[in-house]
Amino acid sequence: MSEVILPFKIQEVTSYCSNASICAIARNPSDSEEWLANNFIQFHYETEYDVFHYMGTHILQKFCPFIQHEQLDRDLINSIWYGDIISMFEFMLSSNKYIYCYVDLYHINVQNKYWYDTPPVYHEIFIYGYNTDRSIFYCANNVMDGQSQTFFVRYEDMEKAYWVVPDAYWHTHIELYTYKPLGDDYLRINPQMIYNSMEDYLNSEYPTLFAFHRTFYTGISSLKYELNRIGELPKLDRRCYHLFYEHKSLMIKRINTLRKYGLIRNSSLHMQNYKTLEKLYYQLRGMVLKYNMTSECTILPRIKSLFSTLIDMDIKAMESICQDVIRP
Repeated sequence: MSEVILPFKIQEVTSYCSNASICAIARNPSDSEEWLANNFIQFHYETEYDVFHYMGTHILQKFCPFIQHEQLDRDLINSIWYGDIISMFEFMLSSNKYIYCYVDLYHINVQNKYWYDTPPVYHEIFIYGYNTDRSIFYCANNVMDGQSQTFFVRYEDMEKAYWVVPDAYWHTHIELYTYKPLGDDYLRINPQMIYNSMEDYLNSEYPTLFAFHRTFYTGISSLKYELNRIGELPKLDRRCYHLFYEHKSLMIKRINTLRKYGLIRNSSLHMQNYKTLEKLYYQLRGMVLKYNMTSECTILPRIKSLFSTLIDMDIKAMESICQDVIRP
């Protein structure tokens, strides 16, 4: 038997597969603590794709300080590996390289169940191991059952799920991630960057670094956009409400990290503010899930009322903490 399972542990950032996968590679809490503190503050809603994301989410993947990122285009897979995706995946994993790619989840059988009735369902999948006797890959994503989790995929399913993604699709390449220890040149905590991102969140600014020819709502304005469309759609997007909750959990970790380095005043006050917000956003997320399952119309006004209150609390909490971040 040949088996390779690379270290992988699901952590706090789970809203999207790309973020969850990178964080799960971290070998030690110190690898990701400062990186999480510096990032994952501003988020946006992208109208073209009807999705919320942390700012620069795919850029964060490629420039994570404890990850070596490589990309293998599909034509190289054909020319070097003669299209043998199974052998290529085994080789890369045996070389300590994690694999991130898009597949058609319609063809993926998980727990003796095909989760989707109609193809295509193009989505990310993260691969961190294999077992040749069982002919399976060890994988993770956050689509099956709506939560970030690990599972295995049979070789034949993986091969079909990858190759049915058409060449014209925007993401047919394979991304490879190798864990690397943090270097001495890494700026572990950057209070100016944190402050700037908090200001962008409050003022709904979109940094020119990430400018695209698309329509975005950022920070507080994206929350208000979601609030205003409650009731217009048959179901609410549960993913964004998990992101809103997760954002507050990360703010709590951020306050702890800033306090550890002596870079924040009144940390106990800010900690209490965000613990309250975290609890209430968790409650809001639960209400959204209940509404989506029951379509009980009496829940919608309660969701809208609570969400409106939380946005006001969110603004006050962020304004307060911006005053107390100690910058150089």
